[in-house]
Amino acid sequence: MGQREKGEPQTDMSKDNELAQAEDGHRGVLQRQECEMLWALADRVEREDPNPYIASAILVAAGHQTLYRGEKLGWEWRKDGKGIWSTMPRPDLSQDAADTLRPEGAEYSLSTLYGLAQVECPLNSDDCQGGARNDGNVPMALCAGFLRARAALKHAALTKAEGSNPSSPSSEAARTPPT
Repeated sequence: MGQREKGEPQTDMSKDNELAQAEDGHRGVLQRQECEMLWALADRVEREDPNPYIASAILVAAGHQTLYRGEKLGWEWRKDGKGIWSTMPRPDLSQDAADTLRPEGAEYSLSTLYGLAQVECPLNSDDCQGGARNDGNVPMALCAGFLRARAALKHAALTKAEGSNPSSPSSEAARTPPT
């Protein structure tokens, strides 16, 4: 009882289980793509100069809805059909704005020794991630490090849920400063 004979039609319950498994698989693929996008954006942050377009990409990756209009970077928030414009500080130019990208409760270290800005986050973790700028740009190094930390934490949660190895594929590369 409870097992289906060959040729017997599927019950609604078995169809629901198959749909749930397919949705979980799709969700896992999307989460993996999000991790890869965060790692790629962190690489871009280490290579490019600060600009409003990369600032917008950083904020979108952190879950904000941003718009870049002329010289203003902000967001539109719609509640009950009304939009609100609010100018946002650029994380590529401001340490305080970059700090808002840090995963909640994560500790980090920042070094500007010899003019190189280096960040490691989250400290006291098996998968500490890094960000660095050879030009000493601290806000951009913070953005790169925090984006990688977000990716590593999401990846670890995903792999833990799947029961596989929690170390991120980019963790060793992420600790090495750019050349």
